[in-house]
Amino acid sequence: MSAQLILLVFHLCRKKALELSASLEKALEEGKECDLVEAWRKVRELTIRELERTYERLGIKFDEYHGEAMYREVAQSHSGQRRRLSLRP
Repeated sequence: MSAQLILLVFHLCRKKALELSASLEKALEEGKECDLVEAWRKVRELTIRELERTYERLGIKFDEYHGEAMYREVAQSHSGQRRRLSLRP
């Protein structure tokens, strides 16, 4: 395969992955149930299970797992508080 063909395939796959990612994020934000949401839940569950095995070998245990959305909400909340108090970021 030529480098140009590989690059073209990469860009097409990346574009499709970004489209699917945007669709999934929108469905999750809207609370819609769809195949993508179910797939995300399965991937998340498997990821956590494997991470737990790895962390167990290292002697580390977590009580809770939070995704990016939780931290985004916290950051936005703090940002709003700073604005109300006229504090700089």
